[in-house]
Amino acid sequence: MDADALLATGGRPCAQPAVASVRRLSAARAGRAVRFGIRVASAADAAHLVRVDWGDGTSSSVGLAAGDAGAVVRHRFAAARRRQVTVRVETVPYGGCGGTALRSGAALLSFRVSPA
Repeated sequence: MDADALLATGGRPCAQPAVASVRRLSAARAGRAVRFGIRVASAADAAHLVRVDWGDGTSSSVGLAAGDAGAVVRHRFAAARRRQVTVRVETVPYGGCGGTALRSGAALLSFRVSPA
C-alpha cells in the first residue's frame, strides 16, 4: 500500500476481505425467489461490494457500508436444475481502505433448484 492510501485509512493497514459464508435461506423452486445469506469477514475496515454470479448467466451486486457484516440477497431461477452460485467481495476504493480495491477469493454454493 502506498503512503497516500495508508493515510486515507487513518494510518491503519487494510484487512484482506473474505466471504465468511454463503447459505441458502429458503427453498429453491423454479420461478420463485430464493433468499441467500452472505456473511463477510473484515467488514469493519471499509465499505465493500459483494458480487454474486448466479450460475444462470446473470449476476448482481450489493454494497455494504463499513461495519456491515453481510446481506440477504434474492434471486429467481427460471429452470429446475443444479446450480452453482459464486460470491466474491471486494473493498471499495476510498471507502476506508485507500485507493486500491482488495478482492477476495470465490466462495461457492451448489444446490438443486426443484420444479415449481
